[in-house]
Amino acid sequence: MEDEDENTTPSEWVPSCSSDGGSGTGSTCLTELLRKAIAGISVPLKPAAVKRPIGAANFTDAAYNSSLMERAVIYENGTRNVFCYYWDESQGNRGANEMATILRKYITDLDERGNIKRLLLYCDCCPGQNRNKIILTMLHETVQRCKNIESVQINFLLTGHTYSSVDSAHATIENQVKNTTIWAPSQWYTVFQTARKIPKNFDVEKLNHTDFKRWDLLADKYFVGNLVGKISKIRVATFKKNHTSATVKYSMDPDAWFRIEIASKTKLLDLPDCYPKVLPISELKHKDLMKLCTDNNNRRKQQLFSIVQNWRVQQ
Repeated sequence: MEDEDENTTPSEWVPSCSSDGGSGTGSTCLTELLRKAIAGISVPLKPAAVKRPIGAANFTDAAYNSSLMERAVIYENGTRNVFCYYWDESQGNRGANEMATILRKYITDLDERGNIKRLLLYCDCCPGQNRNKIILTMLHETVQRCKNIESVQINFLLTGHTYSSVDSAHATIENQVKNTTIWAPSQWYTVFQTARKIPKNFDVEKLNHTDFKRWDLLADKYFVGNLVGKISKIRVATFKKNHTSATVKYSMDPDAWFRIEIASKTKLLDLPDCYPKVLPISELKHKDLMKLCTDNNNRRKQQLFSIVQNWRVQQ
């Protein structure tokens, strides 16, 4: 059922990204960013310098000398809380399904706080991770299942104008990394968590392949056809609880709202995992890592070995 403010424009009920983050009005403003892959192992020694990077991702996310680590970071403007999610290349890639899973996890946790009704999200225009129908589908589906959050608006910042609060979190992590020796991927948790001391440490969560879900399966038939060929032009999209439509803007004109319809029969089933098992790494990369496990300079070689021996190798 549509609620009483059906005829109001989203700009009238979604909060601005003010200095207090909307924390005093039952709303919150945040920025998110998936950072470039960082090396899972980073050591200042010549033997390690020739090793191939093992990727690790970090939703706030870095790339150095061995395996890759991905990281994604979410920054709450009002509270200054930072949430960092990371995973290595054996656990997932860095696409829209990964980003949708992380945002879903964050919004669900935010809803449990009970004091947030409106969520304002800012991110860059990267089509592979942010501006795509998978993210839009997840946001609409998630707000329908929230107990307290009533609306979510996502804003795609103009290219060349994307420096935001979350960039400071990435810079803080990268400054910490410069003077840190990483012998094993397990050290990244502490590196991310302790990168900032004031006002508080970052909240860090390590993800694995069973966390990432196939949101793309739901997205394929979620929107009625009037979004075809237009997603790359969207600047703002707004979703409200109990609404079977969403509003989007293709420019920053305050009156440029356009309504899109949601396929009414679409239902969220149990989404399958993106990856039934851990992803393989290259044989050459695996050999390089095994050599590091025998390096007498590596104070964590047993820990590294216990991780590497369980990774699958591409055949």
